[in-house]
Amino acid sequence: MPLTAATGQHIGPYEVVRYLTAGGMADLYLVRAAGGQEPLVLKCVQARYLDNERIVAMFRDEAQIGALLDHPNIVRVHEVGEADGTPYIAMEYIAGHDLVEVLRRCTARGVALRRDLAVALCAQVARGLAYAHDLRDEQGRPLEIVHCDISPGNIMLSWRGTVKLVDFGVARARIALRCQDRGVAGKHSYMAPEQILGGAVDRRADLFSLGIILYELTCGRRLFPGRPEVVMRRIVEEPIPPPRSLQPDYPADLEAIVMRALERDPAHRHPTAEALRIDLVSWLQKVPRPHGRRELARFLHSIFDPPAPAMADPVPEGNETVDLGSRPMVGRPLDDDATVETSLPAGQEDAEEGQLTRHDNPLLAPEAPPPPPLPRDPDRTERLLPTAQRRRHLSGGITTHMLGEGHTHSLQRPSPAGHPAALPEHTMSIRLRGGLVVVLATLLFLLAAMGQC
Repeated sequence: MPLTAATGQHIGPYEVVRYLTAGGMADLYLVRAAGGQEPLVLKCVQARYLDNERIVAMFRDEAQIGALLDHPNIVRVHEVGEADGTPYIAMEYIAGHDLVEVLRRCTARGVALRRDLAVALCAQVARGLAYAHDLRDEQGRPLEIVHCDISPGNIMLSWRGTVKLVDFGVARARIALRCQDRGVAGKHSYMAPEQILGGAVDRRADLFSLGIILYELTCGRRLFPGRPEVVMRRIVEEPIPPPRSLQPDYPADLEAIVMRALERDPAHRHPTAEALRIDLVSWLQKVPRPHGRRELARFLHSIFDPPAPAMADPVPEGNETVDLGSRPMVGRPLDDDATVETSLPAGQEDAEEGQLTRHDNPLLAPEAPPPPPLPRDPDRTERLLPTAQRRRHLSGGITTHMLGEGHTHSLQRPSPAGHPAALPEHTMSIRLRGGLVVVLATLLFLLAAMGQC
């Protein structure tokens, strides 16, 4: 029976919080497990495809492959099941946006993704790919997983700056998959030439796709635009313009990395995703500014409205060291070392881990404590006055001195309550007598003037 769900309804053991979107052959829901607080994403085959054996088989293959993957740069699959005849995959909820939406927002805001952040982003993708490519089965045999659909829509950026690869729906692997007939699957603008030509496809096809994304992010333009048939011809035949032909200031060493990833002959590309990642990290070592997850997170927050607190990464994204304790063989990398190591020097931020020292980044440096307030000095004004005026000020009178041509300022000795003190009586009498003298002198002057007339 086709599955439809609305807010508050249940799909198997999961309560629907809201409908998210349609993704290809599936619908995505934000859900919560019964009695749980952690939000998850439930991916269900759309009702119109339930009778399509090929699509259902591909969906089950995605679930089978996803269940083997356990890495910080790959979306985690929590459970695979079926409800009312509809297969579903319960995955971790990634609070953030996919790369397509990030680029759209950049265009709308008129801002560009910094080149070093783009390289660091692709280094995280390469790290996830290296893990997936190197997986083994229980007998220690390589699974030879190939994603086959590396594209901006399948790259998620969390609010914390972690990059995660999603959607292994068209992936290939050396396991007993239900659907062996995949045809030309994937996004046309990000396919490797051997995918288009129907040749043998291995891990290096994913590197070509990632090379296209690296090119576009660092050059600020699409590499293969156009209709599908035009795009596929361009990928197979047309020369790729080197980045420096578009941007003379483009780093030559980064251009060499990009163009190697875009070699049409797989034998001339990087042999592994790990080799590409090492090249990217080595280039990032030369960049003096911070470029890790924290900086990527700051960039996301600068172009998007702040996320709702309830949806902003409600749970930690996990340790950067892959825990394989529950699966001693399945998912173990070829080198049997699950700890990701980098060769960055001390004090330099790791492009993937984002371990930025406070010394290197003033934004993370602890704020200096504010200076203590200066003690109130009621006699400071008196020390600034000339001696004669200081005497009059101390006696309680008003002293007027010049601040500049045409400007005067009256200084009063403050009373204990903070208000100007009342003038002493003897000061008032002196001022009164002085005023009478001025009046009398004025009258005498007027009388003398009248007498002369």
